Amino acid sequence: MGISLADIAGLDVSEVNEIRMGALPKGNYVFEVKKADLEEGTNKDNEQRFIITTESEVVEVISLIDPKEDKEALIGRKYTDKQYIVPEKWEEGVGLYRGRVTDMGCDSSGVLGEVVERTIGHQYRAKITHRRDRDDREKFYADMQIDAKANTQG
Repeated sequence: MGISLADIAGLDVSEVNEIRMGALPKGNYVFEVKKADLEEGTNKDNEQRFIITTESEVVEVISLIDPKEDKEALIGRKYTDKQYIVPEKWEEGVGLYRGRVTDMGCDSSGVLGEVVERTIGHQYRAKITHRRDRDDREKFYADMQIDAKANTQG
């Protein structure tokens, strides 16, 4: 159920939790997959794509590059990854996704929709690095490098 503009404009927001956006700081984390979806969509050129969206949440901060960062403040922050699969090259796209899921320490065999759903609730270790925008060097993005060795030991 939605809310109208008039309703939201008249709300007292004093009790609403503040949310900060932005890239996670560089470091090593444990994430938990909170949502995972497989859907049909398009890329920026309006070409058909299958899109696997994975939303993970920080459940533990193992270490940070900048010691001034507040580890506890990062718990609960989200990292969203989208993988676009080109229909004409579906085997390559699915193979890349299977590699990611396996590196997370999750079973990547079986029906694709079930593999995607199976990741929900799974915890995995990953490193966050930063990459600068090509066009605007002041802007940067967080990139996730899944720690396959840590996730697949056992």
